[in-house]
Amino acid sequence: MNIVQHIVKSGITNAKSYQDKRGILISNYISLILSVAILMIYLVRFIYFSDLSYGVSGINLVIGLLVFSSPILLNRLGFDYLGRFLICLMPILYLWFMFISQMHNLPIVYPTIYSAIRIFLLTFSTIPFLVFSYRSKYSLIAGILPGLISVLFFEQIFSAVNLSYYTQGLPLEDYPLMQMRTIIAYFILNAGSYTFHLIIVKNDMYTQKLLEELEEQSKQLELKNKTLYELNNTLDQKVKRRTAEIEKKNIELINKNVKLSEYAFINSHKLRSPLASILGLVNLFETHILSEHERLKIIEKIKKSSEDLDRVVKEINAILDETK
Repeated sequence: MNIVQHIVKSGITNAKSYQDKRGILISNYISLILSVAILMIYLVRFIYFSDLSYGVSGINLVIGLLVFSSPILLNRLGFDYLGRFLICLMPILYLWFMFISQMHNLPIVYPTIYSAIRIFLLTFSTIPFLVFSYRSKYSLIAGILPGLISVLFFEQIFSAVNLSYYTQGLPLEDYPLMQMRTIIAYFILNAGSYTFHLIIVKNDMYTQKLLEELEEQSKQLELKNKTLYELNNTLDQKVKRRTAEIEKKNIELINKNVKLSEYAFINSHKLRSPLASILGLVNLFETHILSEHERLKIIEKIKKSSEDLDRVVKEINAILDETK
């Protein structure tokens, strides 16, 4: 199965558009199917009928296999338009070659042979709509022409090789209508194939448009997500930086509060000592009768305690200024 998949995907990587890839894939499938079909026909005829007469020979088998497998090789080599054109042309040419060569060797040509050729021609006439897009109109027209010419000039081709139905001594009652029926069937079949082909291509174009819109929306969404990510990242960095600053300030405030508490505790003792001295000396002034010498001595002590108190107050103010 892997071998089959490898064969039918030959040349797909060389195609640019989705329609071309599908056309190459279908042409490879048709080539493979026709190659297997002709091989099976020869094997069945040889095994069950033990007959390879009337132009059915190994050479024709080899020619058929080469003819039907050549599009796969051309697709693989990058000549996909030529490969797809050959899958439209070669089955019809091989059909004419096989039937004409066999009919020349048959002792009796039966009417059903002409009907069989028409059936095969109608079948092969749908191949161009499978392997070409209507946007490649020249390629599509080139693929249609072999089948169209074969159907329109069916009797003239046989007349050119001396195999005209009218010269074979076959019943003529209904034959003139057969050509008209074949042409009508051809146009009905090809009109349906073309309509189906248009529907598929239109759906492809609509799907491609949706894919392009989805891709554009995906790009826009990706851009917005990237922008949002950058904004979130920037905001996160700002929050982290601000949080770090707040934590730092908080630690500084805590340290300052601790220091202030320590200084307040220490300085309260420093303030209390000179203040207590001043209060004691003032009380001594009020409650005792002192000599002039004692009064001067107490005033001197009050002055010294006031200076100590002023010094402590200045130290406290300096410390408070440092903690701001």
